[in-house]
Amino acid sequence: MQEDYGLKRVKAALRLVVKKLCENGFAGNAEKMVKGLVNEFFPDEYICDLLIKGWCVDGKLEEARRLAGEMYRRGFDIGTSSFNVILDCV
Repeated sequence: MQEDYGLKRVKAALRLVVKKLCENGFAGNAEKMVKGLVNEFFPDEYICDLLIKGWCVDGKLEEARRLAGEMYRRGFDIGTSSFNVILDCV
């Protein structure tokens, strides 16, 4: 993250980059970055919700459902906003 984007390796910076990538239709890149940094920063519900929203912005419902399933298996609940975004994507 520091080499690619010039940002410090802190969770707040990770959230910002994920949010901006997902808003602009690059959910795949955002998810790849989150998975690459999982040993340093375990993704929380906020990051997962952003990724679900990003997949829906891309129009990829199956990817959003896959990620929601992964969240559920890891003990996270899908947030109301993510649920609504998935419904909108349908």
